[in-house]
Amino acid sequence: VIHNYSRCVDGVLASFRRLLACFFSMPNFQSPPVCLQLCPHASHTYPTPALQIIMKFFTVLALATTANAFMVPTSFATRGMKLFANPPNYDDYGDFDEKVWGLDEKKIVFEKWDPSAPRTAQNFNPFETFGGNSPDASGRYPGEPRFKDPMRPDMNFAAMTEERNFLENLASNPKAGDAPGAPGCRN
Repeated sequence: VIHNYSRCVDGVLASFRRLLACFFSMPNFQSPPVCLQLCPHASHTYPTPALQIIMKFFTVLALATTANAFMVPTSFATRGMKLFANPPNYDDYGDFDEKVWGLDEKKIVFEKWDPSAPRTAQNFNPFETFGGNSPDASGRYPGEPRFKDPMRPDMNFAAMTEERNFLENLASNPKAGDAPGAPGCRN
């Protein structure tokens, strides 16, 4: 049997209306036979090919309209965002940049640190934390421009114990001038 789809346009629209009526009027989807009636002009079941095209169009349209939810924001959306209120402006890197950044190197930088002088890549407290993060070998914290993940030494229990004892001693005997708000402090 050759089916003439042009004669089915009214049947397709009627089927589409029945489909919408089913979705909006059925409280539970227990009775689908109302939606699955035979097309009066041919021997195929609902949905007709024309209605399949319409349904595919609306499916693609629904997917296209929700695709923006998964897009990365453009520079227009993130233009005014700042990670830190006042990030330090460094023009150079520290003495131990691209070298191992362990306790001995931190002690050397700490000895040179002057809390009353402005904070630079050469003048910072390597034991000061900011937001729970430790600085790199140039005094920058994660999220700041030009932060580099430092090369860390191999650790063992003895080295960790030595570092903990040193930090406890440092906390009980801070350097003169080490106070929040000092020019050489980040906090």
